[in-house]
Amino acid sequence: MYKAGKVVAIGFGFALIGASSVHGEPVPVGEPFQVNIYTTSWQDAPSVAATDSGNFLIFWESRGQDGEFEGIYGRRYDSSGMPQTGEMPVNSFTASSQGGPKALVGPQGPVVVWRDGAFDGDSGSIMVKLVGDDEFLVNTHTTGNHMFPDLAMDAQGDFVVVWDNDDDQDGDGRGVFAQRFDSAGGLAGSEFQVNTTTTGFQELPAVDGIGDGRFVVVWNADAGSDDRVMAQRFASDGSKQGAEITVNAPSYDRNDPDVAMATDGSFVVVWKSYVDPTYEIYSRRFDSNGDPTTTGLPVASTPGVGGYQPSIRRDPDGDFLVLWNDGAGALRMRRLSADGVAAGAGTTVAPGGFDAEIAFTDSADYAGLVTWVEVDTDGDSLGIFARRVVESQIFVDGFELGNTSAWSVVTP
Repeated sequence: MYKAGKVVAIGFGFALIGASSVHGEPVPVGEPFQVNIYTTSWQDAPSVAATDSGNFLIFWESRGQDGEFEGIYGRRYDSSGMPQTGEMPVNSFTASSQGGPKALVGPQGPVVVWRDGAFDGDSGSIMVKLVGDDEFLVNTHTTGNHMFPDLAMDAQGDFVVVWDNDDDQDGDGRGVFAQRFDSAGGLAGSEFQVNTTTTGFQELPAVDGIGDGRFVVVWNADAGSDDRVMAQRFASDGSKQGAEITVNAPSYDRNDPDVAMATDGSFVVVWKSYVDPTYEIYSRRFDSNGDPTTTGLPVASTPGVGGYQPSIRRDPDGDFLVLWNDGAGALRMRRLSADGVAAGAGTTVAPGGFDAEIAFTDSADYAGLVTWVEVDTDGDSLGIFARRVVESQIFVDGFELGNTSAWSVVTP
């Protein structure tokens, strides 16, 4: 399963003989529920991954629970949103802090990456854990503070991890780096530099990939008073495809980009951009050659409200779903069609929330699970919450065209 995930069409529990359906706006169902049981101090930075059987795994960082600053914990849910386990500790190395997990589930089971404060002997390192194994170090270059990991996976379970490092490893400030692995966690080639342009800071990377092993990395590039979002395409062997891509015009402050890739190699990038007096969320689609097919398009249906921390995933129909905090505190989502253009008016997932992610599953009766962080809701500081999401269905039965044979009973 790839980072973008997969999902099937979901009905309303009944069927019309001979009917077909088209997809409507994704909608949340049921009430939000609390994920973390341990509530002392804060729990944040959640990541959600779907299994082929329709279950979900949510991972997050929890302060003080493992006895030493932050640690990584996880919990399994079934397709109805019912917990199947209690909290499961992930990291066995507990010195210093472990946080910022990202997770996917492949043929080999769950793969989780996170940043570690002490493992490589310097100020920060990137760790990965496969189910049944101990965690191990991702970064070969150990000098500096390695942060903000992300990962993508192909159909065989081979995966790539990206991160940024701050010790002038790329020659000037922070740079973006990556390492490929086979499905068993073995090294596939050497650690490599993602960014070609090195002036200033290159930071906050995100990655997505598709089944044949191709992947795209995006990141924030700070070369002065304004920031840009950059992108680089890669072949399955880790070689660069084409030149670095400038996604957006310069914008004040960090852009917090994310990316989702379609099965044909095209992709959509989302980011926040300052539009006086607030921030807005924008998207832009690129074809499989890296050429833009849209300009930067506003994601929110009502511009001017604001927007922060965008996240994007592909759904199985080839559309995309964007999550963001709308600046007034609410967690919103909106579907983008396959051509990268917003569809529908969008939906509120929760009245408050940030650091949101969604994962999709192949289960026949379930679409996805959104997880996020809320403030002062679990009884102490920050807590992890989640809610189920389905794609609404619009049934087309043929009656509109006079095809009464499409109905199970014909009444004169």
